[in-house]
Amino acid sequence: MSAPAALSPQDQEHAQAWNRLLEGTSRQELEKRLIRKFYADPAFAHALISEPEKAIAAELGVELPSLVKVEVLRETPGNYKLVIPTVGLAAYLAP
Repeated sequence: MSAPAALSPQDQEHAQAWNRLLEGTSRQELEKRLIRKFYADPAFAHALISEPEKAIAAELGVELPSLVKVEVLRETPGNYKLVIPTVGLAAYLAP
């Protein structure tokens, strides 16, 4: 298997914006928080699906950088998703 290609300057800029957003927390912690709220709050669930950037910004009390785009995919039985991250790789590559 070959190593992933280097990020383009634009992708690097997007990754840096995402890393600034996550400062002080891990991607996994953020995902867990959002998933818990998704199942606990139907209004948030609807907002997260329809306007993810606005829903996440409101939940975190921050303004998302315009470079950050979020796509929410909901798994269903027999239809599973695997996200291959471009940022925060250290958490996945650590032994």
